[in-house]
Amino acid sequence: MWQFVRTVDSRSVRRHRAAKLLGAAALLALISDLSLPAAFTGPVAAVANDKERSQDALARRQILAVLGASAMTPVAPALAAQVPFLGRPKGPFEVDPRDVVIVGDDKSEKSMAAKAVVVKLQKEAEAALETLQKDAQADLAGQGMINKFGIAELRDATNTINNLMDEISAAGTQRHQRLMIQAKYALEDDLPMPVSKKGAVQERGAKRLERIEDALRMYIKESSQLMSMLS
Repeated sequence: MWQFVRTVDSRSVRRHRAAKLLGAAALLALISDLSLPAAFTGPVAAVANDKERSQDALARRQILAVLGASAMTPVAPALAAQVPFLGRPKGPFEVDPRDVVIVGDDKSEKSMAAKAVVVKLQKEAEAALETLQKDAQADLAGQGMINKFGIAELRDATNTINNLMDEISAAGTQRHQRLMIQAKYALEDDLPMPVSKKGAVQERGAKRLERIEDALRMYIKESSQLMSMLS
């Protein structure tokens, strides 16, 4: 009799555990947008071969990746809006210049040269924006602006600056670096004067001009904020 009761209890426990596992599996499958059979057949089955275990491991990694990505999702616009009397909350990679910790030698020859490159490129962007505001059809590409706005040169200089910072501060400088490079890509894409199919140079349209000016303003803004973290 005791053996029978123990057997019944053992079966009930196993069924209860299986039900809980299936419930959890269904929830995770819904979150990760994976189909339930493909992702969780193996763990619930009594016997699983190597192929099934491999599929289950892949499914678990996919779930963890989705959950990790969800944790890194930026704050919704409604939550990131400016709060009365408190201002706009900082993003996950924004660092206040007052909180910057420099652990490298920012007075070394390499560091000074890197900062000089950033300053030079910022001044060229400011000059380009001023030129466009005076003459919307100014051929900045013809004046060598694309070469002067070399992304490789910027990346090398800002990498040197990133390496001067501690881990938290570097997250802030890397954010400015990414946005500056993004602005340069957009600028270099629109900077050349339009050319017709016959090779004739045409005037720059209003939309193209607006994109160029927006890219220059974005670059100047991010460059200025990057330099403020070094002062």
